[in-house]
Amino acid sequence: MFNNMTYERLKEITEKEKPYRGRTREEYPYAKRSHGQKYFTVGEDCFEIYYYGHLLISIHKGNIVEFENDHYDQGEKTLLNGFHQCGSFTQGWWYNGYQMLNMDSRGGCCMAHITDRDKKKYNIYPVRKGIKYNMLSDIPITKYDVLARKLIRKQVNSIYEKHNDDFILADSIFSALGDYNSKRDYIDNIRKDTPKEEGETYVEFVTRAKEKSVIDGMICSLKRYYYYDSDKDVTKIIKDYKDYLHEFYGAFEIKKHPCEDKYFPSNKYIQIQMRGE
Repeated sequence: MFNNMTYERLKEITEKEKPYRGRTREEYPYAKRSHGQKYFTVGEDCFEIYYYGHLLISIHKGNIVEFENDHYDQGEKTLLNGFHQCGSFTQGWWYNGYQMLNMDSRGGCCMAHITDRDKKKYNIYPVRKGIKYNMLSDIPITKYDVLARKLIRKQVNSIYEKHNDDFILADSIFSALGDYNSKRDYIDNIRKDTPKEEGETYVEFVTRAKEKSVIDGMICSLKRYYYYDSDKDVTKIIKDYKDYLHEFYGAFEIKKHPCEDKYFPSNKYIQIQMRGE
């Protein structure tokens, strides 16, 4: 992965190119010099690659890449996919090469290496802030395990029964609120009153909100921010709240896939666990 943007290539640029003028630090172009939004800086035994001021990846000596984010937007993924032969294995298109993409069923952002388009073979690697790979061999320097989790149905049914009053409460409140603006303001106010704290996990955040009230916890369990335009949309809150309850009670049976496998299956409840955590 990223074998077109090696440590040696970046070092060669610093030896041949001058940094951009008028900037507060030394920033070098890694694309056309006229593309001033694409630049890198020299760190301690590494080069840091930026796009519009956003740090994307660091490339260390020995061609070790370190991801600096858990999520990359479409433009950033397109740019990073230009650092290697770009492949594809989605939407019916198969090409050998690497493809950085976001897949909820693979736990979010990941990197696929399509090795045989005809036989539809590929390896897949999670992308997380701080995780490191050898760019030329794809061997993970940061060791991890992928936990493919499956809900334990009997335990889940018991949990739902225990929290049935919570579901009834949410349905009653949102039915009583009535119009779209009232629902929107209600959600906004609760989210403003209980902001997520730095370093707080999803379960910790929702549990803290739930200590205020059940409905606070349910609103804060929302994984994506969206507004509601019908009474039926309360089911979306209940759905995310159920996911929180699954996590809170640990209602899963787990199959572990070590990073040495270079592959892990699609699974809604995928969890990446760094070894030693």
